[in-house]
Amino acid sequence: MTHVLDAGAVLAWMADEPGADLVEQALDGSLLPTVCLTEILRRAQAYGHPSPARTIADDLVGAGLLLVEEITQADAVRAAELRQFSYTARSQWTEEDLRRTRTGKPGTLSTADSLCLAVAERHGLPVLTTDRAWSVVERLIGGFAVKTICIR
Repeated sequence: MTHVLDAGAVLAWMADEPGADLVEQALDGSLLPTVCLTEILRRAQAYGHPSPARTIADDLVGAGLLLVEEITQADAVRAAELRQFSYTARSQWTEEDLRRTRTGKPGTLSTADSLCLAVAERHGLPVLTTDRAWSVVERLIGGFAVKTICIR
């Protein structure tokens, strides 16, 4: 196991977007929480991916991703803490922080993001993501227990 992959990183790889090469290098043996798989499948369908969800899921496993099917109670508790910390920290965003995001608005960790981080912490693995807001949230809450790498 080398990394935990956030949904955005996998979607970037699937669409050959900037940063896809970094995901490609980490793909074989990386962990993918099933909550992130759900997000990937939903977004791929919403963006018009031609394959059915089951085929996409099978292809990702065939590419070497290891699905993390169990979300532990400790993962759920940690994810809830991270989600709440990120929500509380929104008022602390600076103008510079806002310029770093796609939306120009303070970001929070979604439930899927928080679970992805909690799984990464449990396994002691770095996370690949496309979400620039993670670095701001990380700074504002005093750091994550694992390294996060924004591929863009």
